[in-house]
Amino acid sequence: MPARSAFLLVGDLAPCAAPASPTGLRVAREPAGLRFTWANVAGAADYVVREDVAPTGAFETITGVAASGTTGLTAPVPGGQRFYLVSSRNACGESPLRN
Repeated sequence: MPARSAFLLVGDLAPCAAPASPTGLRVAREPAGLRFTWANVAGAADYVVREDVAPTGAFETITGVAASGTTGLTAPVPGGQRFYLVSSRNACGESPLRN
């Protein structure tokens, strides 16, 4: 039986890139807590919302991930002033954080 070989033409593959940052982050107070919504990003697999008490802080993840920005996420209402950022992710990486 003849030998078989497998090969891949690397030049034929599209480059892998993280998605763009989501835009239009909005936070609304609802009876169940804070509701976050944003514009979906082409190529994003999911989204992460982060918060901090300062606009230049470390920004910890507060809500896990969401599959879509159109449905948003709900988180408990914190005490005091908070700042929020959202990013999008895919298999190639994570976008810059955006408010």
